[in-house]
Amino acid sequence: RQLVTWHYQWVVIHDYLVKLCGKAVVSDILGKGRKFYCADNGVPYIPVEFSAAAYRFGHSMIPQKIQIRQGQSALELFGALLGRGFAPVTDERAVVDWHELVETSAGRNVQKAETLDSKMASDLLELPFIPASDIQSLATRNLLRGQSFLLPSGEGLAQAMGRDAVEVEAVSDAAKAIAGAGIDLSSGTPLWFYLLVEAETVGRETTPGSFDRGEGLGPVGARIVAETIIGLCELDSRAFAAVNRNWDPSAGVGVTTLGEMLTYAPS
Repeated sequence: RQLVTWHYQWVVIHDYLVKLCGKAVVSDILGKGRKFYCADNGVPYIPVEFSAAAYRFGHSMIPQKIQIRQGQSALELFGALLGRGFAPVTDERAVVDWHELVETSAGRNVQKAETLDSKMASDLLELPFIPASDIQSLATRNLLRGQSFLLPSGEGLAQAMGRDAVEVEAVSDAAKAIAGAGIDLSSGTPLWFYLLVEAETVGRETTPGSFDRGEGLGPVGARIVAETIIGLCELDSRAFAAVNRNWDPSAGVGVTTLGEMLTYAPS
């Protein structure tokens, strides 16, 4: 059990986080330590900036239709076959073949996630499983949730984290332009929206000073997500990062990516 858990944790940090947050950010945290995620008395926790804003980045990347089985048409995200959201799946055509969604040795034409930006699939803006009398837009629900937690503005948090003023102003201006004249962001951009715009206009830092727009989280979002997940591992007395941070999959079965793990698991 420990070997499986350690492989999974290693893949999360060295495969998943590198792809999402950029190798530059992950390497900096692993090499120089966390700058912002600090747990009182060593007790791990989930920051509200992570749960109510940064880790909701995936809503931007969800497609309107998803290809889950080879030789089968892509399915509507909230269609009947996929349970219209959260209902149990009862049709075998809705059973996911992970080789269609994750790059594995099978070499399939994998459906990629949508670009990480300020746009969302139309179905997410009118959730079919939410009553019409309630708020059906996931974007609106995210913004209200952030407000209920009294999250700082994106600009305020970026400045507190020491981001360059020119970068912060550029993201802020882009957010205002995307929001349009009818929405007043003069007092600050909601954190969740700021991080999406940051991903769209600045992007993931692959190597120091080199960024890929729309391919991953920007500097602030990446730092929140990567430090939280790495911090949780480092503060777990059973995790490889706490027991032996130099451990790697070569000491186990050699699984180093999510695709390799999904391929190895059934064998």
